[in-house]
Amino acid sequence: MLKHLLVNPKERGRRQRAFTLVELLVVIAIIGVLIALLLPAIQSAREAARRAQCTNNLKQVGLGFHNFHDTTKGILPAGLTRNRASGFLMLFPFVEQMPMYEILVAKTDNFHWNFNQEIWTNGGSHCLTTAEREQLFRIGTYRCPSRRAINAIDGVFDASLTTGGTDPVTRMGPRGDFAFVVYVNEREASDNGVASPYYYWRVILCWDPPAANRELIRSAMRPGIQLGNTVGTTTWSSWGPRDTFSRFADGTSNTIIFGEKHISTANIQLCKPEVISGTYHDCPYSSPGNGSDGETFTARGFCNGNGSGSCFGLTRYPSERLNSSPQDAGFGSWHPGICNFLFADGSVTGINNSTPAGQYYDTSILLRLADCSDGATVTLEQ
Repeated sequence: MLKHLLVNPKERGRRQRAFTLVELLVVIAIIGVLIALLLPAIQSAREAARRAQCTNNLKQVGLGFHNFHDTTKGILPAGLTRNRASGFLMLFPFVEQMPMYEILVAKTDNFHWNFNQEIWTNGGSHCLTTAEREQLFRIGTYRCPSRRAINAIDGVFDASLTTGGTDPVTRMGPRGDFAFVVYVNEREASDNGVASPYYYWRVILCWDPPAANRELIRSAMRPGIQLGNTVGTTTWSSWGPRDTFSRFADGTSNTIIFGEKHISTANIQLCKPEVISGTYHDCPYSSPGNGSDGETFTARGFCNGNGSGSCFGLTRYPSERLNSSPQDAGFGSWHPGICNFLFADGSVTGINNSTPAGQYYDTSILLRLADCSDGATVTLEQ
């Protein structure tokens, strides 16, 4: 008994302060709950940062769009007919990509050459070197970090696929996450005697259609024009913009010109002939491509252009429209709830993905925003 009474009081206190197994398990459970609560907040913060970077990239495109107009006195062309340069390449000098632009101009005689085997194969006088291709494949301005790394090499080149048919040609080049907004009112086109689907939006940017049909393009950007070097001669080595800001009868703050194109999660970095179920979701932006679905590589719309009268809104989730045809892919973002669009005034707005598209003459918000001269002002729901 005396031995127990003589135990050092400090030692007796240390024994009393020890954790039991139950207390330790409770502490571990609390820490686990806190981590579980913290992770979504971290992920949300990271997505907010990625969305901000995506918005900033689109703003850079908008600044380049305006600088192009100030320099050339015209609106950026959507392209220079099929397989030649798209507007994305013509914009390079105005988005801090002048060295790459000069390389492409030199290789193609000021975009007179197609972006075909002569550009992508090794050894030809017009082909890009491996280093030049890799430089072209890492243009971060046209990317959304929610989809792909800003500085990663992202493009397609496979020398074994450069012969036989047109598919290997059109699937090469750099990838991007933005597309031109294009809109042709099919019903209006039909009333003007235009046969379906040739002059509808799927091919309208790939060619230089007759003047009457050019006027059916209701969106901001149209094909560029050829400027003759000599009397009676026109070549794409001498080209210019077709329109000025006077085209925006609705005002620049009521017209969308670029947006985040929809790419299904299963089709990221895939293009014909690699695609799932024949879709074309993630193709190069270097040229409008070849064939009837060509400029779905560089442009998207809200109506499918096949004469069915079918229009559609924004995708709600990145996994949607996996098996849709190219013209039905439309616009959509990997940001939750919204899709970023660049307005002609240079502002960027995240449009709610439940915003209705409309149906031709019975147009709603998206089609009114795509039409640069319908005389309508639009108020977006926040």
